[in-house]
Amino acid sequence: MVAILLIVLSAPLFASKVTIYIKKPLSDGGSKVLGYIIEKKNLGAEEWVRLVKDILPLPGNNPMYTVILDPGIYDFRVMAVTKVGTSAPSE
Repeated sequence: MVAILLIVLSAPLFASKVTIYIKKPLSDGGSKVLGYIIEKKNLGAEEWVRLVKDILPLPGNNPMYTVILDPGIYDFRVMAVTKVGTSAPSE
């Protein structure tokens, strides 16, 4: 399973810049991680919305992705993508 660390960098009146740091899975199941799927949903909503399809790992151990969102409270989840398939979402 993939772990995420969410940091809100700024909270202007109409938008927030959010950076999601992704901690690589402890095990890749024998297949190299090719990228990540990041999804968000408004707090209390049922539908997950994909922020970006795949993110290639950045140099170093932990990739990150920055996005600007409308004001609100969101849940985020991340899934690792390998040649074999996609991991279960982070919790």
